[in-house]
Parts: sequence; structure tokens; C-alpha cells
Amino acid sequence: MKFTLPRFLVMAAASMLFYTTSHAQVTHTIFLNINTTLLNDGDTDGAFSFSVSAGTVSENINDKKNFTIFVNEGDTVEWEGNSSSGAEVQIDEISYVNEENSSNIFRKPKISGRRSNGKTKVKVKVEKEKKGKSYTYNIAFSIGTSSFSIDPKIRVE
Repeated sequence: MKFTLPRFLVMAAASMLFYTTSHAQVTHTIFLNINTTLLNDGDTDGAFSFSVSAGTVSENINDKKNFTIFVNEGDTVEWEGNSSSGAEVQIDEISYVNEENSSNIFRKPKISGRRSNGKTKVKVKVEKEKKGKSYTYNIAFSIGTSSFSIDPKIRVE
């Protein structure tokens, strides 16, 4: 079989396409859901729950303290709040809780919420060289004049 330049270029292009699609970065959205009826009744534990976007792998979704999402290096994570009454849930800040690891999973230890599409949310990229580690982080959020926080986890695969 004669190896020609066009065949080589086709093979190189196919290899590059395979590499970029197999290592594509993904955006994972974590939804912090607030049941305002339970919150107004004083049930802060039962009022908060999580859900994730399609394709995002998580565990312990019903356990706020041990809720964990799984991401890859270079992926983007976005936190967005929803309430049962339609009241605005503002994700004020995501901050890294330094427990097990000495390095931050995100570029900065604290990322403030920004207004986007009518909601205040946080969007940040997972840093490189974090593979195989779990991190605890704090979600500071507010609804109306009340502020709350939850400390879930993120694991870099």
C-alpha cells in the first residue's frame, strides 16, 4: 500500500478530531432548588435540594452535606438557584473550603455571583492538575433578605 500525503492528512485530521472530542470540556449546571413554603415554615433543612443538568454525574443528591458532582479538569461548573414561588434565588458566592487538599480547585478561592439572563449565578472553570481529588466548597446564597449557605462537594475525575 502506497502511503501518500492526502491519506496522511486525512488520518491526521481524524486523529485530531477524535482527540478533541474525547477531551471536550463540558458545562455542568448545579441547580439549588428552594421550596419557599417549607422555608417560610422554618424548615431550612427540608427547603433546599439539588438537581443537575443532563449529563452531569452526581451522588447523594438528597443529602445536602454529602452531595457530590463529578467533573473533569477544564470543565465549567455553573450554580443557579430556583424557587418554588418564583422568588429570585441569588447565588452570591462560591468559596473553596480547604479541608483535605492544599490547592484550590478554581482559579480563585472566592468567586462572586454575576447577573446573567435575569439571575445571579456563579460560573467557573475547574483548574488543571486536580485529577483524583475531592473538594468541599461553600455556596452562599440569598432569597429575599435572608442569606444561607451549604457545603457540598466536587470530585475531579
